This record gives sequence, structure tokens and C-alpha cells, in this order.
Amino acid sequence: YSSTDFIHWTNHGVIFTQPFDANRIDVIYNKLTNKYVMILKYNGNGAHFGVATADKPDGQFTFKSQTLVDNALMGDSSVFVDDDGKAYLCYVSWAVGTNAQHGIYRLSDDYTELDKRMYLWDIRGREAPHIFKKDGLYYYGTSKTAGIQSSDTAYYTAKNLEGPWTPAKPLDTPGSKN
Repeated sequence: YSSTDFIHWTNHGVIFTQPFDANRIDVIYNKLTNKYVMILKYNGNGAHFGVATADKPDGQFTFKSQTLVDNALMGDSSVFVDDDGKAYLCYVSWAVGTNAQHGIYRLSDDYTELDKRMYLWDIRGREAPHIFKKDGLYYYGTSKTAGIQSSDTAYYTAKNLEGPWTPAKPLDTPGSKN
């Protein structure tokens, strides 16, 4: 779907199909290759880092590859593109147990491969990682592992994606206990 006003939507149909489960999908535009790159949690709940590309944001996307992250399955993930155009994968690693570690990987210049791990936390029982940046400060957030139930969000801050990162702080939500 696409919209210019968030009220009226155009259905563009199915833009990607695969015989395996795929979720936690992000699509980012790569200015160097003029391609739209789909990053996805591919083939399971504990899954692979999957990549598909297309010439247009409404597809059709072509599956390119799947890989383990540091020889391990991953849980939830998201993608962040920094001001300099570099892209990063935020992921939950299953290397030492389900949802036991969180990491940040810089992607290759074409966004289709893992390039360098920037940071790794031992954070147990948390999922839904995400990064954003405001006024030169990076924020890395997670929620508790609670399925579809709401849970509190904790966040860390750093001036560099390689750290050091602050200890976790709760993200207060007005009118809510979580």
C-alpha cells in the first residue's frame, strides 16, 4: 500500500512471496545502487538474516540471500540508516540462548551483507530492538519478551554506535504503566 496523506491508500498487490516464514520486514533505499533493499527475519522464529531487492518500492522483490548472524539464528530485528547513508541491523541474537543477546551490525555499502559487528549486549528476555538518532545521540530500545502483550520499553544511549552505551533506562509513556 502507498499513501500521500495517510488517509487514502493504494493497494499495489503482493510484492514479495517466499515458501518460508518472513517477518520483521524493513525496506530501505540504497542511493549507491538505486535499489530498494528488503531486510527480513527469514525462515523461522529463530531465523536467518534475509535480503531481497527491487528497482521500485512496490516490487517485485527478488530474494537474494539468507545467512546466520555470527553463525547463529536471530530473533527480532530492525534496520536503521544513519545520516551518512550507512545502514545498520539491530538484532536479537540466539547464539547463547533464545533472546539472550542484542547486537548492532553495519551492513555492506549495498546493504545486502553483514559487514562489521558494532556492539553486542548480554540482554536477556528482551526483544523488538530499534535505533533512532536525535541531536547526534543514538537511542537503542527494546521491549520485554512478552509476545503480543504490551510491556515496558527500556533504552540505552551513546554518541557512537560502537559505544560506550549508558545503562538501560525506562521509557516513560504518559498514561500507561508500561
